Amino acid sequence: MGEIKAGVVVVTEFCKSDSSVFGGYIEYIDRDEAVRNVHQEEFNIYQDYMGNPYKTTGLFTNNGENLTQEEKAVLKDTFRAAQENGSLMWQTVISFDNRWLKENGLWTGYLNKHNERKIQEISRKAVTEMLEKEGLQNAVWSAAIHLNTDNLHVHIAIVEPVPMRSKKKYIYYKEYQKGREKEKIPVKESVEYRGKFKMSSIEKCKSVVVNEIINQKEMNIEITRLIRESIVQKKREQQIRENEKLLKPFLELYNKLEKIPKGKWNYNDKAMTFLRGDIDKLSHAYMELYHKEDFAELKEKLITQDERYRKGYGKTDSSFVQGKVNDLYTRLGNAILKELKEYDKGLKSAELKQKETEKKVVNNNENEWEEERESPRSSKGKSKADYDIKWNENIYRARSFAKQGKKEEAAEIYEKESLKKNVLAILEMGQIYQYGIGREKNVEKAEEYYKESLKQFERIYESTYTSGDEWEKFLSGYAAYKVGKQYEKGRGTEADVKEALRWYEKGAEKQNPYAFYAMGKMYADREDMKEIEKAVGCLEQAIEHGHGEHIGYSYYQLGNIYLNEEGYKDLEKAEACFEKSTEHGAADGYAYYRLGRIYQDDETKKDVNKAVKCLKEAGNWKATEGYAAYSLGKIYLNEEEVRDIKKAVAYFEKAAEHEQMKGYALYELGRIYKENYRDREKATFYFQKASEAGNAYAEKQIEFLEREYGKTEISSAKKPMRRFRRTRNSSAKKAMNGFRNALDNEYESYKNQQVYLWNIREQQREAGMER
Repeated sequence: MGEIKAGVVVVTEFCKSDSSVFGGYIEYIDRDEAVRNVHQEEFNIYQDYMGNPYKTTGLFTNNGENLTQEEKAVLKDTFRAAQENGSLMWQTVISFDNRWLKENGLWTGYLNKHNERKIQEISRKAVTEMLEKEGLQNAVWSAAIHLNTDNLHVHIAIVEPVPMRSKKKYIYYKEYQKGREKEKIPVKESVEYRGKFKMSSIEKCKSVVVNEIINQKEMNIEITRLIRESIVQKKREQQIRENEKLLKPFLELYNKLEKIPKGKWNYNDKAMTFLRGDIDKLSHAYMELYHKEDFAELKEKLITQDERYRKGYGKTDSSFVQGKVNDLYTRLGNAILKELKEYDKGLKSAELKQKETEKKVVNNNENEWEEERESPRSSKGKSKADYDIKWNENIYRARSFAKQGKKEEAAEIYEKESLKKNVLAILEMGQIYQYGIGREKNVEKAEEYYKESLKQFERIYESTYTSGDEWEKFLSGYAAYKVGKQYEKGRGTEADVKEALRWYEKGAEKQNPYAFYAMGKMYADREDMKEIEKAVGCLEQAIEHGHGEHIGYSYYQLGNIYLNEEGYKDLEKAEACFEKSTEHGAADGYAYYRLGRIYQDDETKKDVNKAVKCLKEAGNWKATEGYAAYSLGKIYLNEEEVRDIKKAVAYFEKAAEHEQMKGYALYELGRIYKENYRDREKATFYFQKASEAGNAYAEKQIEFLEREYGKTEISSAKKPMRRFRRTRNSSAKKAMNGFRNALDNEYESYKNQQVYLWNIREQQREAGMER
């Protein structure tokens, strides 16, 4: 019989209330098992698939088993009422490979009573969760177990006594032969109950069955321990930038991150798509240095466990391995991003606030403003020779050079400014010497600069904190904020989180929005002082005392808390925060994009029209244009309400113009030409382009096409369009047989395949390629 192709297969079909199948099932509900077995084809949609069962067990439902004649009569009346009310009848078959059941202790050559009850319990749980995903919690169902020589089946019939299923318009066509082509002409429109189950609902049913039977909890716990404790937790206790081999890629990643709002520094945020390859590359290098043995052990356990799942699911490329590896890289990536957040000083926001405050103090008098810019006011009784905080053209120019990668030029300007006793430049010189940015690394010099900047920020705070002058009030709060940062990072002093918090509180007393923001981040991000309620309060204060687009960024941070933090998840509040962000600059378009994804993906908020509207707004921003186009392409490809393949193609083509989305968009175009247009040549062309853009999955698609149809050479010359041969299966059984045969031919050895896929993914990660 060959190897086990799939331990479990789940299929679902439906029929209308006027179908003879519906009536046939009702007729035989109250008959004994022998009679119902003889007349299977009269009430079973799946007579071809079901084969020739030699035994049918008693009916069971969600609430009982071995139904009495009275209970069967009640069930029969319920099904008849559903039929009279116009309900559809869904028939689901859960099919098992008996050898797989035997491996897992549920088959001994016959079905004993204990195993029968176990399969009934598993079926109840699986059907319940499937119906919940379909919104059919009020449905009634009955089931029976059918046996034949190779496969045990659970056959379930489902109805709604009072139909509450949503309706949609269906168009019926008649096909005519027109020359060599066939033409479809619409002949009838009808509004009917939606019959087809979502694939995700059917997959949920299957996953419940497999997980309940396999029950590999201990192995999964060990895999989780390796990921979270042995690798990720130890990273949180270790600084990547302290290792000379990792420092350079760490700083390169930081420079790229400056283009992205701080609130989006999360591995799975779409804004990070084009940087995930860099993050993965750094993660891989870190594990090679510190966790090589842990990683090898994880690889072995994942492949072993995945093979067990594969037998249950029957997939040649189960998502289990990839899911767990992605979880590892996501968690490790966020740990690295957290370190990058700690490294970041947030000077841009402070500079913008500073300039506005200066303008406000001098009442927008241009001459006075020029004078202030040359010699800004700060502490009382201060002469021009004193240290001061100066946001001037030299500071802005140095920051611009740094962003362009001109590190030596930036360092030179900062050094000159530090000699002019500009405390901002003194602090920058500390980082320049600490990490060797444009100057040779010198930890001792770095510490001297840090100590001086700490001393001067403290002095400026002390000399201004009693002043009632608005400008000096801002200086006092800002200086306190910077002192807090140095204590938090351990620059010029021992790292002391409590002392940092004390200084942030001093800044908050002056209503400094950056101090509030820093406190909010501490309470949100640090595991040792995580208090989301306080984080929310601080961010709300940052919003109250902030201004302009910075309010938009703070709202965006709050929205992420309400979207992601356990115990505080509130989709309504998250949605409101993202909407507020759109009113204050839209966080470079990302607020529109986040709203669009909520309306696209979240089951409780799903609204395809709203999703399209928000994503089109996001597409007007340069930062989010590519991401928005890709998501719009997915909507027009997959959502029934607006399904339009031509629009999907247009949006994917637009997304492909953006480097960060190129590989993904070209891959989707390949799939469209393969699956929707059946155009093998164009499919191969786009998969090749996607592969050139770094999409390894496109390489696999090309392999599949070559195996099935032979190698296709793609050139720039236009060739006649070739079409896939269309096939039409007469039954669900034929469809599944074809699927299983394809699985058989994919690889000679499943384990070799998994090792191959693992190595491909790790080569991608090491090379910094996007997933």
